[in-house]
Amino acid sequence: MIPAMLLFDPRDVAAAIIQLRGDRKQVDMAEKAGISKSQWSKYESGKQRSVMPKTLASILKSLGCSESELLEAVLKARARRLGVQESVSLTSGEAGSGASDFQRLTTELHALRAQLTMLSTYFIGLNQKIEQALGERPST
Repeated sequence: MIPAMLLFDPRDVAAAIIQLRGDRKQVDMAEKAGISKSQWSKYESGKQRSVMPKTLASILKSLGCSESELLEAVLKARARRLGVQESVSLTSGEAGSGASDFQRLTTELHALRAQLTMLSTYFIGLNQKIEQALGERPST
């Protein structure tokens, strides 16, 4: 499981967690997830940029949702924030809508490229740590 917080803008993850929490109290959700209320609050405010896979699993369990449900909520929050329609069609037939949709898609593609760059950097660093750890391992 790749921590969703590494892949997306923390504001979108925060909005998704808030939406999935609904009217349940933060303190109750935090307790159920086994984290402090202040830590839960950081996730909902977008101040927490990363999360350990075990913690993410606990958050998902407390929310009663799967990783794919969180991902869907994050993508919807991202679309709302960027002003991108959830279902973009360049052949909608509406006069002038194609250019606007194209601009939105271009914005979304640039954001996705930035995410891929960030993810690539993460995996390169992870690979370097693994290689270093293997190099420091005593030979048998």
